[in-house]
Amino acid sequence: MIISQMLLGQLSRNGGKCAIRFLGKDISYRELVKTVARLSYLFQKEIGTRKRIAIVGSNSPATVAAFLALSNNRSITIPVDPAVSDDEIHDWIYNTNATHVMATTDQLTRVTDIIRRRGLALAVIDFERKHGGEYATSYVPPADNPPAETDPILILRAAQTPDTQGIPKYALFSHVQVHGAVMALKRFYQVKGSDSFMTTMNWAHPFALSHGMLFPILSGATCVVYHGVGVSEFHDFLSAAKVSRLIDTSTFLSELALVCKNADRRPGVVHSITVGLGTLQPASHEIYSLMNISVSSCYGQVENLWTICMGDVVSARGLTGLQYKVLDENGDTIEGNGLRQGQLAVSGPTVMLRYSGRTEASDDEIQRQSTKRVIRGTWLHTGDIFKLEGSGEDLKLSFVKRRDAR
Repeated sequence: MIISQMLLGQLSRNGGKCAIRFLGKDISYRELVKTVARLSYLFQKEIGTRKRIAIVGSNSPATVAAFLALSNNRSITIPVDPAVSDDEIHDWIYNTNATHVMATTDQLTRVTDIIRRRGLALAVIDFERKHGGEYATSYVPPADNPPAETDPILILRAAQTPDTQGIPKYALFSHVQVHGAVMALKRFYQVKGSDSFMTTMNWAHPFALSHGMLFPILSGATCVVYHGVGVSEFHDFLSAAKVSRLIDTSTFLSELALVCKNADRRPGVVHSITVGLGTLQPASHEIYSLMNISVSSCYGQVENLWTICMGDVVSARGLTGLQYKVLDENGDTIEGNGLRQGQLAVSGPTVMLRYSGRTEASDDEIQRQSTKRVIRGTWLHTGDIFKLEGSGEDLKLSFVKRRDAR
């Protein structure tokens, strides 16, 4: 299933419901679908199909619509985090072989300057100003070039490891992996009609993209776009935006817990917190427990469109549709259902297609070899050590340690 079909499914069930909340304005699923359709026609005419589009900018409703529209045109979106240095932005755009660059209005001047100074022959598009109002509000792809679920639509930057010889790794995903990631998370979130998801992280990070943008939009919840407020105003922002699910780093959520304790104030109507990029300290966990806010820890890697398992501070559960095993030092599967420890490997619809970089022969060969090291058959070798216990839906996973290299 292509992701625009998932969005149309939400239109039929939740047409008038808020899909995106930004700066006090609600954008319904009906309005979002119309915007995506118009942009699909506009991008088809102005950009073409099968392009690679780097998007540099703050989280924005335009980012959601652009990503969905570009996927209709069989193009690949490359989210780039504006928080990194100018050098990193240049390398991110260059190493992913982007054919076009889009920027939110607040990043337009900076990105244009980076492109000019580095001699990249790329136009910079202020996509927040693109509306496509002259086009139809329902999109029909060309009969001779319809999107397919196997089309690659997303490139995410992965962590560098010694085997890449200093060249960053970029993981490639199709509609299949995005659809699989959304479906797998439904077991954990069990979305209710009023649920609103938000993260303060930029969506260029795979954790924020998967949990804070893709999942709510494609599962019928509300995606709240964080626009940045002071610490003293954060509680009021959460209340006004009706955020019920908060997605963020362990560092941010630990700081928020302390602010809540000192102010003797609950964070709005938040009833669920998902922690990524670290583990929440017991003291912070206790603060949230006293406020009757459930806390889930998320372990992930970019190569699996982030989420591999989720759970509490002690153990985690696997995702629906994924298989898990641990390997001994010789790379052999440790059999049985009892407690076993080794390198974790996972298999399922969310595993990346491959690493993807520039097209030069030397770089391409490095990417192929790097892919072979982590994907063997259908199994993604995470390189991290886990304990497994049980099997099937009763399987428990416990993180032990990270390995130095894969």
